Amino acid sequence: MAMIPSDERASRDVALNIVPFIDLMSCLTAFLLVTAVWSTTAALDTRPAGRGRAGQISVEERERVSVQLDVDRIWIGNDRTGERRVIDRGLGAGAGSEWTALEDVLRATIAAADALPALELAAQSTDAAPVLYADVVAAMDSAVRAGFPTIGLTDPASLTTRPQL
Repeated sequence: MAMIPSDERASRDVALNIVPFIDLMSCLTAFLLVTAVWSTTAALDTRPAGRGRAGQISVEERERVSVQLDVDRIWIGNDRTGERRVIDRGLGAGAGSEWTALEDVLRATIAAADALPALELAAQSTDAAPVLYADVVAAMDSAVRAGFPTIGLTDPASLTTRPQL
């Protein structure tokens, strides 16, 4: 109880009800804990990859697989073997099969490699031919399902193996 001094001879007792404040703080703590756990388990490790502005390749000395998304194609290049593959995007009937094909190619690349290669992903998007964000996410999902734990995001000019037009 709190005492409020007054000029009168008798003092007044005031009871503060802090139960609603405790309820609010316990709810906020629960939301904080759930959000903290969800944000760390649902995060995908993405790092910048490819060549920098000065044209230097990062110091990592392992095989690199480059994937470039275009509106109508998916380009896949391997810097160790020099192999380049093209997957046509199914924009009509059977749309979505390109992600399964990408996953299969990436699985085959991992199986043929001595160690897990690094993956670089870029999207060649322009105002006239935009690559949707959902397509970038679908490509990342295919790479994770294929077995790549990290994906390096870069711009198309910074890919180690660029598509040949």
